[in-house]
Amino acid sequence: MIDLIYWTLFPVAILLAGIATSIGVGGAIFFTPIFILVFKIDPIHAVFLGLVIELFSLISGVSAYWRRKSINFHIIKKIILFTVPATIVGALLARYLPETVLLMALSAVLFYVAFLFLIQEKKALPRHPAHTGIHTKHKKARVDSKVTRAGIIGGLLTGMTSAGLGEIDEYMFLKKMGLPVPSASGTSIMVVSISVIAALIIHAIFWTNADGAFLTKTLSMLIFSIPGVIIGAQLGAKLAQKMNVQTLSTYAGATFFVLALSVLYSVF
Repeated sequence: MIDLIYWTLFPVAILLAGIATSIGVGGAIFFTPIFILVFKIDPIHAVFLGLVIELFSLISGVSAYWRRKSINFHIIKKIILFTVPATIVGALLARYLPETVLLMALSAVLFYVAFLFLIQEKKALPRHPAHTGIHTKHKKARVDSKVTRAGIIGGLLTGMTSAGLGEIDEYMFLKKMGLPVPSASGTSIMVVSISVIAALIIHAIFWTNADGAFLTKTLSMLIFSIPGVIIGAQLGAKLAQKMNVQTLSTYAGATFFVLALSVLYSVF
């Protein structure tokens, strides 16, 4: 039976997904720490919930970039050979590592994203092609050892904490490989989506061991969160066209910093 006490997650999900989409980060980077800090979900289950939300927040972006042919499958075929196994290993490690290690890893990802926005003044990488170029001329970009190592690290972090791969990938695709924004965004989203599915399969295998009361609670949270995420992702694409996204990015960076401190504080 659905627990209506979690109805507030619907408007919260719209807000967070809208912000996440407009500044070019995955929804899980917001939701996983909130599930841990506010709803007192243990880290491993919060990661699973974060991954589910991440996947739904990416679906519309993947389909839109696919239609506009802004996904570089040459890169994807090479990099998922490293990111998918790494994500699976990360998901398995999450099951056996102490909760303190998972919390510290999540905190590290949050600090990293906060650093990108606040110190390096990261420009938002769109999660939806509505505000990027229409056509992309793909080039045979070289996937070198730096890119694959970054993908492995990002995959491990995503499997363990539900976040990290997209944020690392976008830097490599834009700065190191020189892809145009539409191609970098579409390719990054596709890589993350494939890797997240792999991680979800591993987490779901263990998820069946949870007790009935806990399953009811988490299912209720997802039922209210997922529609909000889908709506928020669409609104976020429009928000990025009408607002000063860089100002929004600064506020988001500060939020990530506070979340990172809060998660780290919860360890002690």
